[in-house]
Order: sequence, then structure tokens, then C-alpha cells
Amino acid sequence: MYKPSQTVEFNREGELLLYSCDNIKHSTIYFKYPYCLYDCLMPLSWYVFFVNPFFWSWQITLPFFYAANSLAWLPHAMYWKSLDKKIHRLLLLRGGKYVRLWT
Repeated sequence: MYKPSQTVEFNREGELLLYSCDNIKHSTIYFKYPYCLYDCLMPLSWYVFFVNPFFWSWQITLPFFYAANSLAWLPHAMYWKSLDKKIHRLLLLRGGKYVRLWT
């Protein structure tokens, strides 16, 4: 059985702070390797649409142009959204059976 070295004190809500961290301050935010490849689609789509090296019709190049330009930012947005899933605070509720997570 674990015996704490200090007196356990709960706050007014009946919670004890076990862990606290500023996620953005301690996280390295960068574009991970597979996600940065989607950025290559935008200049490639411009080249295929305007230069048309394969002599495709506009019915083929136009959907590729719009799809690449409108969906290339999506992996970056999903990565930024995943950053808020990290634990910001870990609180032990009174009684010790439940833990409250703040993300």
C-alpha cells in the first residue's frame, strides 16, 4: 500500500491535482513526414492543369486540380486537432476511485 510523504489536501471541488502540463509549451509542433507529402499535390495539380504534359482533357485535369487544392490542407488540420487530445490536467477525485482528465 502506498503511503504519501505529505498530507493529501483536496481543493473545494474535492479534487487533488496529480499532474499538470502546458501541452503547447512542451510539445514540438512540426509537420510529420507522411503529412507533408500532401503539400506536393498543390504545385503538381497546378502543373498538370495549366501545362497539361499528358494532353488530358479538361474533364480529367479539372477534378484533380480542385481535389488536390481543396484536400491538401486536411492532414495538417487533423494533426493540429490531435494536439488538443493531450492531457492538460490529471485530477484525483475525492474517494480515490475516479480520475478527472482535462484535455
